[in-house]
Amino acid sequence: MTVVKRTGMAALAALFILAALAGGCEKTKQVIAQGIKPPAVAVRDYTIDEISTKHLTVVLHLVIDNPNPIGLKLTSVTYELTLAEKPLISGSTENGADIKAGGTCEVDVSVVMNYADVLAVYDAVQAVDEVPYQIKGRITLDTPIGPLPIPYKSEGMMPVVRPPKVADLGIQLGNVSFSGMDAVIKMTLENPNGFPLDIRFINYQLFLENKPFSTGSVIGKPIPAHGTATMDAPVNVAFGSAGSWIYSLVLKGQAAYLLQLDAGYTMKGKPVKQSEQWNGTLKFWK
Repeated sequence: MTVVKRTGMAALAALFILAALAGGCEKTKQVIAQGIKPPAVAVRDYTIDEISTKHLTVVLHLVIDNPNPIGLKLTSVTYELTLAEKPLISGSTENGADIKAGGTCEVDVSVVMNYADVLAVYDAVQAVDEVPYQIKGRITLDTPIGPLPIPYKSEGMMPVVRPPKVADLGIQLGNVSFSGMDAVIKMTLENPNGFPLDIRFINYQLFLENKPFSTGSVIGKPIPAHGTATMDAPVNVAFGSAGSWIYSLVLKGQAAYLLQLDAGYTMKGKPVKQSEQWNGTLKFWK
């Protein structure tokens, strides 16, 4: 905890009173500016929050250290992200936060990138495991002397992260009769990354020939680096009048499918989300 001397607070208070009496003229602002120390800003780290074939979301964790005997208010954050010296995205966010006198404040900034742009960088540098990155920008503080912009910058190596994908999907049949069937949906996921992937959960919705077939959750399991894992989702289907179309698909032996996933993984010790959908043709087999 930072201890502020009374003499320092008294001197700063005197400056603010002077500013009020002087009507905030430019010379007075310069005097006050000499009494305010610029806060320090650093990128503590970052996390990959969500990944899909469409978007990659990175959360920047900023730490702001206020050495002054008065509180300050954060009004906005700008950012620029570069991968392998290629500018990917820039923007700003209106992140409001109060920073206590002599205290620190942590601010999270969510940066959403087009995954196709990220993939183009991976392919251009033929990255296997890591790619150099640079993050820089400014925070803006509301102070007694007006908006105060402060730069920050961080660089290092970012892991190459690719979204898991469905390598195979099929339905293994159990007992089949005119009234219904028992079956197991066999879902094989591929981990294209150079590190292991732990599946925490998979919520899925499966459509066959554009009709809802099954909805449920699958318990996760680890997938080794550049490996695959097959997960089972048991289903019990009653044909009846509304489900006769399924029986026809079983006799046909295959069906066009649409699979929607909301999944949670652990990548390098951090939780990551994925919302995705795939389509193709699956087969029924005994």
